[in-house]
Amino acid sequence: MELGDLWKWIEKIWPELPMIRQVWKTMLTLIFLVVVVLWWIFEYRFSDSVNSLIEQKESVKEQMSVVEKTNDFLQAQLDSYQNKFPNQTPEEILKQVEGLREKLTKFEPRQITETEKARIIPILDLKGKPTPKIEIFCNNDVESNNYCKQWVKILIESGWTGVDKEVIRSAVSFPPFKGVIIGVKNKNIVGAGNLQKAFKSLGINAQGVIKPALKENTIMLDIGEKG
Repeated sequence: MELGDLWKWIEKIWPELPMIRQVWKTMLTLIFLVVVVLWWIFEYRFSDSVNSLIEQKESVKEQMSVVEKTNDFLQAQLDSYQNKFPNQTPEEILKQVEGLREKLTKFEPRQITETEKARIIPILDLKGKPTPKIEIFCNNDVESNNYCKQWVKILIESGWTGVDKEVIRSAVSFPPFKGVIIGVKNKNIVGAGNLQKAFKSLGINAQGVIKPALKENTIMLDIGEKG
């Protein structure tokens, strides 16, 4: 390109330079906004993933503790039987140990299975009725707290919008509270009966209690330690 042609090209695009600059500014602004939105989404999901991993880690630690307690208990029983009955074979001793397994269920943490969850959610479905506010209390131990969190998730999945996601740990009591209490201000609270039926479907008899001090349209769910 000759110098004269270059000058003509510059004279041609010169009036359009402000518009080109404006286009570039707009593009850079859009790119910046996209980057900010992507960063926010990544940060939000990453935080959720980290919290979920922490909860899973605590749950695994609790289950590992149960497994270790179970193994220690069985080994102690096996050693005891071998000392008491040195002439018995290991197979004969193990048959006797099997009878002790029912006693070990008290060490196993409560876990709502997918099958049970599929049975509970339709029971908790209020068919479009306004859902009450529900406050969840648990016994002051890890197992009860994890079990309460399972109910929080199920209630939310069932469409209950008034669920307090923060589980409240009750004060330590002696003897420890066992069982489930569903507290209401009066018997007309929508959803209390559904919640009672949901526990009954798991073989748990949740006790209904009238608590006049509760606010209107509020349910108090109190879950004690495993009985």
